[in-house]
Amino acid sequence: MRVDFHFYTIYALARAAGFKPDDAYVIAYSSQYTDDEAKPEPIDFENGGSFEPHITAHSLYSLATISDRICKEVWVPFHFVPGNQGEDDDRLITKPNGDFIQEIIKEFFAYCHCS
Repeated sequence: MRVDFHFYTIYALARAAGFKPDDAYVIAYSSQYTDDEAKPEPIDFENGGSFEPHITAHSLYSLATISDRICKEVWVPFHFVPGNQGEDDDRLITKPNGDFIQEIIKEFFAYCHCS
C-alpha cells in the first residue's frame, strides 16, 4: 500500500476524529509501519515489552504469508474485515457492506459527529 493512504489518509482521519497532531502521527505511523517493516526480528522496548513483526507486505509470494497463524493474526483483523455471514469459517469471508464494517462505519460517524 502506498504511503499516501496508510500514512496521510489515516493521519487526516485521526485529526478529523479529534486526535492531537502527535497522537495522530503515532496512529498514522503505525498504519504505515505494516508496509514498511521488512525485518522479522523482535523489537524490544525500554519498558521491557517487545513486539514480534509479522512480515506480510514484502513476501506475498511466500507460503508463510498465507499460514493459519498469519491469516488469523494479520490478514483477518487488519486487512479484511469478516462479513460474519454463514457458518463456521465462512463467517471470516469478507462481504461487501458486511455487518461488522457497517457497525465500524456507524461508530466512526457517531464518534466524529460527521454523518
